[in-house]
Amino acid sequence: MAVKKTAHKNGRQKKVLKMVAEAHAHDFDNMEGQLLKHEEDAIRRQFLVIKKDYTRLMSDVATGYGLIRNWVNLQAVNRGELLRARFIKN
Repeated sequence: MAVKKTAHKNGRQKKVLKMVAEAHAHDFDNMEGQLLKHEEDAIRRQFLVIKKDYTRLMSDVATGYGLIRNWVNLQAVNRGELLRARFIKN
């Protein structure tokens, strides 16, 4: 009889241990899912910051290009006026 009780007790312990292991695995999966969600949110925030910085940079580049183009045109006009003034004087 002692053997039967022990076998029954071992079977019950195995069942309980299996349930605990499954619960722990489920909690671990949920925890991993939460970590992945937090990582995705962090990556999304970083991407938005990079996108905003890129937009600002492109705006600054466009402004700089416009300023340079205007300066070059102004220099060309000034140089043209200087050349015209030289030809008119001579």
